Amino acid sequence: FGIYSVVYERRRKATAFRYMTKDGIEKTYTSGETYYELVIKNKSRCRFVEKIGLAPRKAARVSLKKCKREKPFATVEKVEYLGREVVYDFGVPEYHRYIAEGIVSHNCAETIQNPFEVCNLTHINLVKFVKPNCTGGTFEEKLSCVDWDGLAEAARMGTRFLDDAIERSRTGIKVIDEMNLATRKNGLGIMGFAELLLKLEIPYASWEAVELINRIMAWIYVHALDESAELARERGPFKFFEKSIYAKGEIPVLKYQDFVWGRWERIKHVYPKELQEAGDRLRDITMRTRRWLAPYIEQLREKVKGGVRNSVVLSIAPTGRTSILAGTTSGVEPIFALAFLRNVTVGTLIEYYGPGIEYLKARGLWTPQVRRVVEETGMLKDAPVPDDVKHLLATAMEIGWLWHVLMQASAQQWVDQGISKTINMPANAPKEDVYWAFAFAWALGVKGITVYRDKSKSVQVIYTGLKQEIKKKLADTKIIVKPVALDKSIDEAAAEVKLKALEEGKDPYCKTGECG
Repeated sequence: FGIYSVVYERRRKATAFRYMTKDGIEKTYTSGETYYELVIKNKSRCRFVEKIGLAPRKAARVSLKKCKREKPFATVEKVEYLGREVVYDFGVPEYHRYIAEGIVSHNCAETIQNPFEVCNLTHINLVKFVKPNCTGGTFEEKLSCVDWDGLAEAARMGTRFLDDAIERSRTGIKVIDEMNLATRKNGLGIMGFAELLLKLEIPYASWEAVELINRIMAWIYVHALDESAELARERGPFKFFEKSIYAKGEIPVLKYQDFVWGRWERIKHVYPKELQEAGDRLRDITMRTRRWLAPYIEQLREKVKGGVRNSVVLSIAPTGRTSILAGTTSGVEPIFALAFLRNVTVGTLIEYYGPGIEYLKARGLWTPQVRRVVEETGMLKDAPVPDDVKHLLATAMEIGWLWHVLMQASAQQWVDQGISKTINMPANAPKEDVYWAFAFAWALGVKGITVYRDKSKSVQVIYTGLKQEIKKKLADTKIIVKPVALDKSIDEAAAEVKLKALEEGKDPYCKTGECG
């Protein structure tokens, strides 16, 4: 929940008192001069009342106090070296989730694993591979602005880095270590794709963007797999190589593509015409990329017969915190918003999408009126700017679900693990849209999909716009001054909730923190 506390050392006069036990034995208890007090205050106190709750009278007293924001820093008095210790990860049987720092954490969507396998991830920041001062009008000219040689080198370096990490990692659990070393699954991914599109002036919701991600992931894949084959010659192949399709000279993503598009021809007639046409076009893009990489693919077919070090090589993670640290957009996602509120443990932060604002300034469009619209809505939809700029800087909530699915499916053609991506939908999205998003993603070979309807959770990590959401937060904050009489105790109410959940076959303990 992001609730912080402070431990204070207190002093008082030493006291003593006598106590008669139920057996008739008199005992004397003493208390020392020093005692410790755990205090929850400021914003954390209000968060405690909101998320956990207090007895009515206590809650009424607390609600009268102001919620001052804590300073997000602590004073470090000294740092001492205590030696090296082995650090272990852990799992929770049955529930497969745990609570860490107040956050309920679940398994990832970007990895596809057998029991006891390990998630090994790293990410290439695509923004670093745009040639400086390069502009292009046609799609082919824009492709030439990508530093393909540098990207290939990064793919090879990332592959070696991940294999080194596998070699050095130990979990403390024998069966997990054995599986990690046996399959050696790499998860090399990307971030900064939306910012790359902005630099190349390619809208996210466009066939150019769909083809670009197809080529980028294909390029990374062939070089990552080639480097894994080189590593196999140096260090040996993964344990189950002889039983894999690599030993037959087959490349997994190509075999998967053949399966997906063969199935598509058999089932596409059940989809609406718009989706049929979109699916056919994505198939054509993928086949065009295969022809583009034909020389590399033929060499790989022969090379993998001699062994590969890693059973899989690519995976696209959400890169939430990682992309924040890198100062770019996350994974294969579009721009979330041009201005937004981010809820973190220390409070709510106001953020702007810097590259987007800089682009508007460079075009001479960052006027007070445009800024006001951006701050109120987080997007350019109602701003006085040209339509091509609105299209280029379209945010996740403005982009239709079909483009979200097509982008993920295009990347999936060349990713041998999964992709973690959100298919954003507005709060009023009909259930039919959700149905077709899942059905179409499956048909195109996507291995996992997440649909999120805006405002469907009471608390989101990020909100589009600034002023409207701040007003909403203030409007939703109601202070109850008078205590409310309850017709049953808190324990009785909690017991009824748990019993009802059990009768419905649900897990009642997750909300109480008892599941982790």
